[in-house]
Amino acid sequence: MNRAMQAAKVTVHGPDARYPGEDHYRFDVIRTPEREVDQKAANRSARAGGRWLTDSGGLPLYFTGRRVADNVDHVVRLSTGHDVFVAGAPPAGGSDWPKEKATMRGLLPIPGEGFVVHVDVFLRYDGERGPYWPHSEEAIRAQRAGLGFMTNSLGWKLSVVVFQRRVDEEPDPCGDLRGDTPLDRCRRGYVAIVEDDGLLWLCEKLIPWSDS
Repeated sequence: MNRAMQAAKVTVHGPDARYPGEDHYRFDVIRTPEREVDQKAANRSARAGGRWLTDSGGLPLYFTGRRVADNVDHVVRLSTGHDVFVAGAPPAGGSDWPKEKATMRGLLPIPGEGFVVHVDVFLRYDGERGPYWPHSEEAIRAQRAGLGFMTNSLGWKLSVVVFQRRVDEEPDPCGDLRGDTPLDRCRRGYVAIVEDDGLLWLCEKLIPWSDS
């Protein structure tokens, strides 16, 4: 993961009979067991150029996910458009190598002009069934769209699928933040928004910003 982004995370707690009433999803800063901001994580992010462009005091951001099937939630969508890759756009910076055993890995295509890449994360909290795929497994394999899935100790499956769509097919709720601002006056960053249906969008955007 990009080092500048390592001050934030998405937490997924599905329904668990051992902890009734504690199931929730949230987007938040990294915190200590005492629920304070983890300064070590914040400093590591800052050294890599990370910063909050808005007040993070309103976090955590709780959300429900978008229900797509019985015992299945579409939890989060990461969205990246073509404009963040154009010549002159701020670079993304380096990322840590993923952990060998704990992380799904993949190389994603740069979206063409007029297109956007969506990385969709689904949670199936039914230990008796396999991972959820929004299309047939054959179609997912043919499109090389599935990054894979992980299973926890309760048998819940977290699956990740990549789609390249036209920008007007499922437009993001973040909108165009850059406008006519020159590229050299923009930062590359993520905007977090929860839609009315409960889906968390993390949209990679060019954001106007001045250090002065």
